[in-house]
Amino acid sequence: MFRLDGKLEHILRRSFELVTTVSVGFKVLGMATGIVLLLGLAVILQVRARLQAELSASLEARGIAIARDLAARSADPILTDNTFSLYQLLRDTLENNPDVRYVFLLDPDGSALVHSFDQRVPPGLLAVNPIADGESCRVQIIETEEGLITDIAVPILGGRAGIARVGLSQRSLANAITEATWNLVGVTALALAFGLAIALILTRLLTRPVLELVSAAKRVEQGDLSAKARRFMNDEIGELTSAFNRMTESLQRSQADLLRRVDEIGTLNATATAISGEMNLTDIFSTPPLRKFWKC
Repeated sequence: MFRLDGKLEHILRRSFELVTTVSVGFKVLGMATGIVLLLGLAVILQVRARLQAELSASLEARGIAIARDLAARSADPILTDNTFSLYQLLRDTLENNPDVRYVFLLDPDGSALVHSFDQRVPPGLLAVNPIADGESCRVQIIETEEGLITDIAVPILGGRAGIARVGLSQRSLANAITEATWNLVGVTALALAFGLAIALILTRLLTRPVLELVSAAKRVEQGDLSAKARRFMNDEIGELTSAFNRMTESLQRSQADLLRRVDEIGTLNATATAISGEMNLTDIFSTPPLRKFWKC
């Protein structure tokens, strides 16, 4: 645990150092990119989940309506043992509902009366989605080789005449969700491009006065106290630029005062040196530092 904490601390420290060494422009671009991507991802996930729930509910409701209609229309043919009418009913159900993958009718004992499969109803399919007594319908999601299937079971005449089973493929549902997801990804990409363009403009506006201050500061560092930074904006950076210019002006005045005091100290030193020697008054005031004070 101690090693893990130490490694995590090292990673965090290195990440912080990396972030602090990146320029302001990259920081602004990174923040804009992160915000747009996070918002886009949140919207995509939320819309995808909501769309999947609504489409699944719509598919289930449509499947229940198809199965109930099939159960109601198949009651008389089952009671009259009209197999041809039952197959005709199955074919009409398949042709009028593209999402329906299979249809079959079971007798009260659970054996298949008619079905839409090529040979026979898969044995595993007969065992799934059993409907209990008193249930008006039962829905179950089945995973098959063709993908997810919404299987609906509806009793015929309360189960006395058998059960109608309808299977609807969720492929169209998945395709609709995928298409909507890619549309949202495209919108997010456009928003990201627009956000990056805005971030570049803001970065230019923010970094230009800062770079101007850095350039002026380097000139001052090299000894040019007359360096001034141009003020581009009237915000906090503009106030900082004005304060920097006032500082350089103050440094210029201080430098001038310092040079004047150095000249005065040089004059005093020359006077002290002359007095401490054996020079007479005329020779003292003939020295270059004091010659300007000599009056005939």
